[in-house]
Amino acid sequence: MDKQQNGILCFHLMWVQRRRQIATLVILLAVYWFKRKKRRNYVDKPITQSEIERQITRDKLMNELRVSEKCRNITRMGPEAFQNFCEMLIRDGGLRPIKRASVEEQVAKFLHIISHNVRNRTVSFFFCRSGETISRHFHSVLKAVISLEGQFLKQPSGLDVPPEILNNDRFHPYFKNCIGAIDGTHVRVKVSNEDAPRYRDSRVMASALKRQGDKLILPEGKFYLADAGYPLKAGLIMPYKGVRYHLKEYASRRPENPRELFNLRHASLRNVIERIFGVLKKRFPIIGSSTEPTYDVKTQVDIILACCIIHNYLMGMDLDESLFNEVDRELLNETPHKEHDIRMGNQLNISGGSKRDRCVWTAQMDDIFVDALHNQFVKGNMIDGTFTTKAYSEIVDELKERLGIDINKDKVKNRLKTIKKTFNECFDLFKTGLSGFAWSEATKMWYAEPESNPAAVKWKTTPICNYDKLLDLFGKDRATGSNAATAKERIND
Repeated sequence: MDKQQNGILCFHLMWVQRRRQIATLVILLAVYWFKRKKRRNYVDKPITQSEIERQITRDKLMNELRVSEKCRNITRMGPEAFQNFCEMLIRDGGLRPIKRASVEEQVAKFLHIISHNVRNRTVSFFFCRSGETISRHFHSVLKAVISLEGQFLKQPSGLDVPPEILNNDRFHPYFKNCIGAIDGTHVRVKVSNEDAPRYRDSRVMASALKRQGDKLILPEGKFYLADAGYPLKAGLIMPYKGVRYHLKEYASRRPENPRELFNLRHASLRNVIERIFGVLKKRFPIIGSSTEPTYDVKTQVDIILACCIIHNYLMGMDLDESLFNEVDRELLNETPHKEHDIRMGNQLNISGGSKRDRCVWTAQMDDIFVDALHNQFVKGNMIDGTFTTKAYSEIVDELKERLGIDINKDKVKNRLKTIKKTFNECFDLFKTGLSGFAWSEATKMWYAEPESNPAAVKWKTTPICNYDKLLDLFGKDRATGSNAATAKERIND
């Protein structure tokens, strides 16, 4: 009996196993049949006339990029540089052609976006592709470009003296240990309010010096040139404060002492970083635009890095001197960038006379103006908080000489009234104590928790330049309260 039951049980188990095998085979056959049918339907699907026309449009555009100078208008590089760049991305970046989209087309779309700061829907119309396809190609090329970082973004070793210094008696041997220049430029990014403090100037520099893996290296005995806004630190050489610095200030009056000579040479060398930032933003408006970005912050960081990599590639392949000449003209005329056009809470402050006769005050003009005011203060030409007639006359003459503009006493008084009003507002806020506040020399701004004083919020985002000199000029008057009203009235006289 037991043997019979065991036999029945074994037969049942074998049958269950066989049924499972048959079921698995049926499923596999069904999947195979489905894939064959799908592939057959896809192959048999006819290409429509509109698809043919779109492909003809793309082929015509790509042919133009390969042989004509229209390539530079679309991609910011000539045909030869464009072709070499595509080959490099294939060889070193791992970029591959995909069905109905060559590497050249993918790269052209990417370069057009960063070179003209256009949206996907614009490129979609231009290249006859869907927005989803444009986005996918953009990110594929971006990833490939970033992979070239090791080739085109290298920190100086300090082993060799830069030829710009070595071959110029003005700089060698005095700056023989200089390995570069450091500066910052503003690029608009979209981050949350909680993350915003991480992207302030002082924190960016601190992160560059401390982060692991790719931190800024300061070789022993070598240094970078930096402006006066950076903190004192070994490896950074700043200009003398309170001494003429900007190149245009020396155009009409040569250096008169060793400190001025040092500042002139320092500015001449450090000018290269301002020049490069200018060219970079003109070449790639996607990082120079003030419009709100559409990419997340991680992608924006990659885009900035990619722009720097492509710029360095083009420096050795396709210089485009017209861009450099345009930036040089702006620097010579000191055309201000928007991020520098805010001083003492006023953007491009306008004062004096009719619209035709108005005076537009820029950041550097304010620096020179406050210098002139302070010079008269030191000379004793400011009595009881009021500048004398002689002081105003000498200030007007100094501004005409140093700025090369037509300016008069009324415009000087109007500007002085604006600066003093803003200084008074700031001084009155902080004169009762600095508890809960901290000053950043790098950003020229106060940091404060809103709970400390709600009125301080404004000064967390508004630069207050020349504060120490303005304190000499107006601080005593505000602190005592005496003559405050009469001083203000006398400025209007």
